Amino acid sequence: MAEMTIRNLDEDYKHCEVAEKSYQGLLKWKEELGPQRATIKKLCEALQNVGCSEALETLQRMAHQSDC
Repeated sequence: MAEMTIRNLDEDYKHCEVAEKSYQGLLKWKEELGPQRATIKKLCEALQNVGCSEALETLQRMAHQSDC
């Protein structure tokens, strides 16, 4: 996702909680990639590339719990 897109999301949801900003960011990411390319694996790779280890661990835990 482009830096400008992230800045726009931050501005659009500046009065919202971090969870809402994160959710909107994920929706935008999914929209940009399309449903065929926006996979859990791609999301894990993206989180790993930017060093979001806590989010990556949570996502992996959730995926295992739902038998993905």
